[in-house]
Amino acid sequence: MKLLSVAGSPKRWLATINNHIFDAKETASVEVPGGRVRLQVIEIGSNYADVVIEGTGVAKRITLSQEK
Repeated sequence: MKLLSVAGSPKRWLATINNHIFDAKETASVEVPGGRVRLQVIEIGSNYADVVIEGTGVAKRITLSQEK
């Protein structure tokens, strides 16, 4: 999973994760190696997005320089 970009302002950030644009609190499916996963975006900052992969219940922070 890769955070490709963050755009907007502190009042409303948008994050592009694996070629899907997310708003904070949005849930959607994204393509990953081996299939698709549903992500819920919890919070977006100027260089990060906090997400939960559906079914895990575990929050993860991805940053602009991090790839998994």
